[in-house]
Amino acid sequence: MNLSVKYLRLILAVSLLILPRITFAQSNIKELLSLDDKTFWKGFQNIPMAGSSGKPYRNGQGVRAYYPSLPIPKKIALVSFYLFDIGTRESVSFGNYRAFGWSSTHTKSWNMTEEGAKKLANQFYAYWMETALESFKITGSTLITPDSFTPEQKAAYENFKLEKSKIGSAIMSQSEVNADVIEMADGYLPIIPFAPGDYKMAESIGLLAKELGVDAVLIAATEVRTDKQGSHLSSIGMYMYGPNPVPRKEDVKYFGFNGAGRQEGNVYEVCKVNFNKTDGVLFYGVDRKSGEVNYFDYEGIDQLYGKVLGGLWYQLVTVKKCGQSDDK
Repeated sequence: MNLSVKYLRLILAVSLLILPRITFAQSNIKELLSLDDKTFWKGFQNIPMAGSSGKPYRNGQGVRAYYPSLPIPKKIALVSFYLFDIGTRESVSFGNYRAFGWSSTHTKSWNMTEEGAKKLANQFYAYWMETALESFKITGSTLITPDSFTPEQKAAYENFKLEKSKIGSAIMSQSEVNADVIEMADGYLPIIPFAPGDYKMAESIGLLAKELGVDAVLIAATEVRTDKQGSHLSSIGMYMYGPNPVPRKEDVKYFGFNGAGRQEGNVYEVCKVNFNKTDGVLFYGVDRKSGEVNYFDYEGIDQLYGKVLGGLWYQLVTVKKCGQSDDK
């Protein structure tokens, strides 16, 4: 086994040490980190994949990469880092139409401002980068970001167009489609895989890696939910895509439609974790009467990002056996 993979597995084992089990809802990020491995990963969300449930095939068809033919990515570009707030709405009805001949419904909504979400996206991004650079260094891989792109890479990045299918993107859409606010970290384009397993979306993002001259591209998403109490961290998602590792053969017929056929760009791995069943953990509190901030604590967010990123890598290398030939 590759030495870097051994180191990563060791780090994962240390980071997921079994601590006293907490069976009630966690109230902050530190309590999330104190969960044992089994309890924490109960929040792992299966992402629907187009065509045959996303099953990879030896001949290269399907939305997922065929892992035995996929070398462990060594050069990875982060192409999107965004934070989105799905907000909260509360409706209160007054009157009774049958009894009084009138009724009225008043709706209140809570969500971050664009300015606040942008500021938070940049703050969280700084913590994510600190963790990601160290994590990839341990695995023997290199992470590059748009601020280090060559002129050719910048042109490819700026000209990128996110594709989507009509049906699949609607059926497999995630919570991003319901967001009140979505903000990117500075320097990033709005590449938002709101349906990560949609075959056209996966293909277009996977081919971006080829255009950038890297082995894979990575997208990091942070979901928050704001209500009358404040803002809660609801989920973290990591999505990796890249070129189809199986060469196309002219004498092979690739059967299937809506993702079951062949795509030149593939999903390499996805890892999304929900916290308290998307209710989240409070990190920003507001006094209901005065409207003043009375709580602000996201200590440990860097470790949380590292844990989810480690989960993605573990799935890719250890579970899916990326780069480990299945030839007998």
